[in-house]
Amino acid sequence: MAPVNETMTTVVGNVITEVKQRKITDGTRVASFRMASNERRFDKETQQWVNGDSLFVTVTCWRKLALGVGASLVKGDPVMVTGLVRICRKITNRQLLPCVVSFVHRREGGRSEMDAFMGREVTFGADADEIVFLGTAEQIPILGADPYLNKLLVRYCEEARAHQASTSTFRIKVENAIAPLLPHGKASAPEISRRLGMSPRTLARQLAAEGVSMGAHTRSHAILTHLAPQECANEIAGSQEDLRREIGHVLPIFCYPSGRHNEVVIRTLKQAGFVMAFTTMDGQNHLDSADLLRLRRTNITPRTSMPIFKLRLMPAIAFTDQLRRQAMQMVNQF
Repeated sequence: MAPVNETMTTVVGNVITEVKQRKITDGTRVASFRMASNERRFDKETQQWVNGDSLFVTVTCWRKLALGVGASLVKGDPVMVTGLVRICRKITNRQLLPCVVSFVHRREGGRSEMDAFMGREVTFGADADEIVFLGTAEQIPILGADPYLNKLLVRYCEEARAHQASTSTFRIKVENAIAPLLPHGKASAPEISRRLGMSPRTLARQLAAEGVSMGAHTRSHAILTHLAPQECANEIAGSQEDLRREIGHVLPIFCYPSGRHNEVVIRTLKQAGFVMAFTTMDGQNHLDSADLLRLRRTNITPRTSMPIFKLRLMPAIAFTDQLRRQAMQMVNQF
């Protein structure tokens, strides 16, 4: 439950700068960005909503929050920032007074109430938004603290930090860019690289440098069953060579464009040194009997919900997928 009569300052707006990340002398991570909050008010004369004044705020985040902000926010994102002051006094049972209180926002009147609450004169029209306490404030014990619970929470936090440290912030940015595009079927490498402000080649190289495995998929996404044998060989071997030149080591894994393949395509794959290839045929793979150059998959579309996905993993539904797969194999022969 939130404290009664808690004094909060909440600003809703959009990020207007890139997030800047740095570390101070003791290694603490800091992230900062500027945000704008545009007032909307109803004009009685025109009977329309119009823009009012704009409030610009510099937001500074520390430690774990700084890591999350740096990995998830980009310029233009909507954001809500809330700062709590009185909670610091409540949990320490001290009338803590900040030594510096300043805001970029300009204000002409109505300062007395805020000055009284902060315990000093608040500066408006400053270069940065700051609420600063003396360094000794962080040593004040929390009222009613539970030492055992504190040790337990510290242990959990250290475990979480250790796990987070092994996760690349770049990979998090890629995942965050992919997530909103998946429901619309638009999560492509060119679109992800565009959103991250880099070329598809740079995206591939950086992901490979962080341990992401990649496999060939032809040079031009040509339907291999429609090509002459030599053209088919050029598409397959050429894509492997291109990928190796861009990122170095490449696994001998292939994915058929649109899932289309036949015996000629499979023979060409073997000659090029591939040992595993994925189709678009629905079904399950069994280690003791699977054809590694005709691997099946459980296909997912934008309309595939989690209940449907779980249902398709059931043996009875998998058998239905097998019948569909046999029908598709017959079609692929033509």
